[in-house]
Amino acid sequence: IENKATKHAAAFPEELRVEKEQAYLDSIKSQKVFLGFTYKQVKDKEINLGLDLKGGMNVMLEISVKDVVRALSGNSQDPVFNQALEQASKAQENSTDDYITLFAKAYAELSNNTPLAYVFNTQELKEKVSPTSTNEEVLTVLRAESESAIANSYNVLRSRIDRFGVTQPNLQRIGNTGRILVELPGVKEPERVRKLLQGTASLEFWLTYDNSEVY
Repeated sequence: IENKATKHAAAFPEELRVEKEQAYLDSIKSQKVFLGFTYKQVKDKEINLGLDLKGGMNVMLEISVKDVVRALSGNSQDPVFNQALEQASKAQENSTDDYITLFAKAYAELSNNTPLAYVFNTQELKEKVSPTSTNEEVLTVLRAESESAIANSYNVLRSRIDRFGVTQPNLQRIGNTGRILVELPGVKEPERVRKLLQGTASLEFWLTYDNSEVY
């Protein structure tokens, strides 16, 4: 089947061949090609050769916990808060601590003991952070929210890659760094994958009409 796809793509200009080959394979994905199995089922059962033997694409993605924290503050313009974010980002370059811990240390040094609740008692967190919340309580909330953001990102990536149809992809979170390693054996269109992983989800609403209205 893949040889047929290559032969089919050979009729096109060289710069289009990879795209046309993948388009051919996508078009027959649900067709039965071997002993009653579809092409997709056969690919799923293929021996996993991995990146070393098969080649492919290796991507490291990182969730910006800094942006998550800033969003949870309601994009606070408090200069001490923003200075603490920058200081935590700089400290993270040479530290094994997670970003929330580094931010807490930086804020404590810069704020002259101003409670974190002053920054994070926002509309979004009103059920979780009150004006009387302690710093530890606020940090617990920040860790939970950042963990949720990372988990959601992981699930979105898994869903997108499953839709792409890569055989036996490997996704794994790297400790508490907020990074996600993505290994995609056999990928021939890195640009297509990059666009898929970097794409922004959008929800659109369209005005529709009944046939009688159109008539």
